[in-house]
Amino acid sequence: MLKFKKAHLTLKYSIRLFALFSVCLSILLSCSKLSDVKTSDLEKQFSTIVPLADMNKSLEIAVARDVAISEQSFQLGSAIPVEVFNKSPHFVSFESNSQIKLLIYENNQWVDVKNDITYSGTMLLSPQGTLLLDLQYNWVQPNFDGTSLSSSSTKIPVRIVVIGEIMEGDTRTGKNVGAYVDVFVKP
Repeated sequence: MLKFKKAHLTLKYSIRLFALFSVCLSILLSCSKLSDVKTSDLEKQFSTIVPLADMNKSLEIAVARDVAISEQSFQLGSAIPVEVFNKSPHFVSFESNSQIKLLIYENNQWVDVKNDITYSGTMLLSPQGTLLLDLQYNWVQPNFDGTSLSSSSTKIPVRIVVIGEIMEGDTRTGKNVGAYVDVFVKP
């Protein structure tokens, strides 16, 4: 019963977060120089950069639960707390140099943004339902140096992407899974 309530709350939170992001992204796109770009075009281009069929299915990434939904905007330079959940029945492994990517949409293309927080070692998430081991807390801190958005006066949408590899026991399968969440950074 507790797992059902937790899953229901997580789903409810994810739906609200997606709805909030969609509304905010629509407003930003209509007010910015990106207004001629449709949201579906953004997603098509994203899927060519991160070509995973299993996006947001086996993994889930979300802003940490202790951050209110209305606080999905973060000040420039602040660290953003995220939680990565394994929703699959397999172990998922993440390499330290590629476990989390930060992307922004600039000049009609997705651009990698430097993360000021570095990671070391390999992260391994246990299969879903393994108490406290199927969840990993992380922080990201986008650095906009070198982008034209660093002097922007509007909220900047940032896509936080996590990519891992499904494990069968101790063996790597070569099958990657991923998830993303969108947040805003305020200058």
